[in-house]
Amino acid sequence: MIGAMWKWIRSQPLSLGLSVLLHVVIGALLILGTSLHGANIHDMPGRGNEHQPIQAVVVNASDYKAAEDSLKKAQQAKEAHASRLKAEAEQAEKSRRKAEQELAQLKKQRQSTASDVASQQKKLHDQSQQLQNLKAQADKMAKERKAYQDKIAKLKAQAEKAQKAQAEEKARLEKAKKAAEAARKAQVQAQAQAEQEAAIKKARGNWVAAISRKVIANWIRPPSAQPGLDCYVKITQLPSGQVVSAKMEQCNGNSVVKQSIITAVLKASPLPTPEDPQAFSRQITFEFTPDQ
Repeated sequence: MIGAMWKWIRSQPLSLGLSVLLHVVIGALLILGTSLHGANIHDMPGRGNEHQPIQAVVVNASDYKAAEDSLKKAQQAKEAHASRLKAEAEQAEKSRRKAEQELAQLKKQRQSTASDVASQQKKLHDQSQQLQNLKAQADKMAKERKAYQDKIAKLKAQAEKAQKAQAEEKARLEKAKKAAEAARKAQVQAQAQAEQEAAIKKARGNWVAAISRKVIANWIRPPSAQPGLDCYVKITQLPSGQVVSAKMEQCNGNSVVKQSIITAVLKASPLPTPEDPQAFSRQITFEFTPDQ
């Protein structure tokens, strides 16, 4: 209760000063009134012996003036003190309001800072999520790129293999073509050679037959020659048909017959030449059969 009163006194300094001044004035008036009343009673007849005499207090004007000045100074001091207290209270109120404003500002700043922190955290989270997404996309692109490179490498290997196989097939076909061409040429050459040999053989056969006919035409048949005479004569001649030598290889006639045939060969010189020069042979053996 005393604390509450002291709080009220501090908050109402002017009312306190007026109350004190009022009590002082009332006290002074009571003192003056009591002094006057005592004097009147003392002067009344027949009552002087009934009561004890009252001591009157005389208030000097200078003392009253001094008391009044003292009260005024006290009042002024109280008012000054009240003004100071009021100023201090106002200053305290301003400080309180300023402190509240600063506190509100700090609270607002803290809220703003918290909001900024939350915003930054959200931004960092979004950036982290974006970074993760970009990393995932980069990984995916890297995988796709590797798969593409592997596919390109595989296709390249297949192309090289196919190119190699194509080159090998081309080489094989070229080789086969060359072999076929060589075989064809060989066949043509062999055929030509066979035809040539056949022609030469035919020409040689005709040539040998012509030689045999000419030798038979120049042969004088001896009486000892038996029918069915069959002899093989080997002759050596020049390309011109000139006989160089004649030799009996085999004959079923006697020596006279054999000699007659050698004489006929020499007599038939020069012998006929072949139609095809390639059919010529320096040494030939022909069959002498005059009865056929």
